[in-house]
Amino acid sequence: MAWSDQARAHKYETEFKLIEQERRRVAKELHDEVLPHLSRLVRTLQSKEKGLEKDAETKQIVSALHDLNETLRDLLAELHPVDLEELGLSSAVQNLCHRYSRYYRTAINCREENETCSLSSLQQLALYRALQLVLKYFAEDDRGNSNLLVRQQCKNGTIRLGLGVESKDYSVAKTLLHSMPEPELDAFFTWCSLAGAEVQFTTWSKQEASRFLVLSAHDCKSATHSAPSEQIERSNQIDNLSRIRLQELEQIMATAQSEWIDLLEKNSNFWEPMTIALERKRLLCEIERAVSPGFRKVELLTENLSNNSLSKAAKASLNTAKQLVDAVVSETFPRQLDNHNLISMIKLLINKFHRATLIKPNLIAGKSSANIKLDTSMKLVVHRIVQEALNNIEKHAEAKNITVLLEPEREHLVICIEDDGVGFNEEQNHTHRGLKNIKERAKAMAGTATWQKSISYQSGTLLTIKLPNL
Repeated sequence: MAWSDQARAHKYETEFKLIEQERRRVAKELHDEVLPHLSRLVRTLQSKEKGLEKDAETKQIVSALHDLNETLRDLLAELHPVDLEELGLSSAVQNLCHRYSRYYRTAINCREENETCSLSSLQQLALYRALQLVLKYFAEDDRGNSNLLVRQQCKNGTIRLGLGVESKDYSVAKTLLHSMPEPELDAFFTWCSLAGAEVQFTTWSKQEASRFLVLSAHDCKSATHSAPSEQIERSNQIDNLSRIRLQELEQIMATAQSEWIDLLEKNSNFWEPMTIALERKRLLCEIERAVSPGFRKVELLTENLSNNSLSKAAKASLNTAKQLVDAVVSETFPRQLDNHNLISMIKLLINKFHRATLIKPNLIAGKSSANIKLDTSMKLVVHRIVQEALNNIEKHAEAKNITVLLEPEREHLVICIEDDGVGFNEEQNHTHRGLKNIKERAKAMAGTATWQKSISYQSGTLLTIKLPNL
């Protein structure tokens, strides 16, 4: 790996990885906690509609809740782009354009001309984040009725991403450099640097007159480096004294690189708590800006419900949802698990699941299960995995019964969650955020999560989670 690639990787690891991890954590927990809560409120209101004289009132609330859910899902994709990891940069950019076009009610013309490019995962993430920043800014900016133009091209090992405006009077360069807020502009150029991308303001092609902001990056296979044979040939053409001086310079360069890496790591250790705190504050502002209008709209509609008991229940449920959002960002959930052992924690989850869905649960845990002791991090992983599995059953399985089995082994803790629903095809659902969350949480603890057809029931799904005993 060339030094420039190593340097970008070190800079990401020490300065940006924490931020990406925090975004991913918040996205996962909003998905696990808030979305199921709002979905249950929708089902509760829909079940009451037929018995109410003015069911138009509840239909308005249900519609507003669907809009709020869609806003939350857009926010999850903003924080943690699953499609980028599963489908690659090209598909992720198309989905980003579609999402922003719908959310900001603006026309975005996205076109691609792709060959195979071997971009590293860091390059893909950095290019995606850079485009995301500027595309969001231009989508929010007042451009009259001018369409946004997004172009992708991968050719001869070089990927180009272009952003333009379909107007001769609109200057992309002037708007970006003179109007974009400084923090966002700094973040844009930093992501470009991490991608090893060159930034230009130029035309995209002869067919398009508009000037574009163009990001160009070479993939890892085509990056140009001096061939070893060329280096040997040059070394034969210099005298011994020059060769000694060259070796000294190489040693100085190696020392400087090592010191730079050490300095990055020291700064990272010093700034890490502040970095997380600032990112949480920023995320809270971003989340509130995105979802507060939706919450306020639903609250106003619930106040006008003629059914007082339903109005009170809906308000209480909305308040709980808002508290869940705040708790996710401030990461208060782990503290709530301290007072429960593994069995009591899972009992709480399946009892809550039963009250919300009326699906009959069955918990099987041997005597040795009561002696299992988990630290907070492992307990949280188990809690989130079981919770997400139950949410998936509630939303997709059409089940009437579930069984949760705790089976401690010598070196592993095995948790089986089985339902008698319609089953599913894992290959067709590999980009599903819920399944991905379960896999990632298990993998983070050196464990595994696998799905297969139900064994105990005639139909349905069996999820087996295997975690190491720590």
